[in-house]
Amino acid sequence: MKNPKLRAEVMILNEDHSKVPVQCDLSETFYRFPGGSIKFGETAKEAIMRELMEEYDLKIDVQEVVTNEIRHKEHEDIILIWKSIDELKEKPAYPEGIVSYLEKNNCHVNHFISDNST
Repeated sequence: MKNPKLRAEVMILNEDHSKVPVQCDLSETFYRFPGGSIKFGETAKEAIMRELMEEYDLKIDVQEVVTNEIRHKEHEDIILIWKSIDELKEKPAYPEGIVSYLEKNNCHVNHFISDNST
């Protein structure tokens, strides 16, 4: 049996809940919430904080927006940008089902489990 790979992703909503920051390539062929693998003994919150610091030198502060676009430190073709919920419908967004979840104006912490092996 394979060990499951745990991933934590962050969904930050702006003040009026109309936009979220997502990762994408420069052509915006996909959208993905920022985050990464959870290390052994690490909480999802710790993983998100570590990943955003490692990838973007970004310390999470949900009280203010620092910029509209931040480049990934190791992959120049990946950026973190703000997108409206409607804009997220235009291209594949991962994890699957996340856009419909956000449309319901959910503001609660939630865990999504997806099978990427297929």
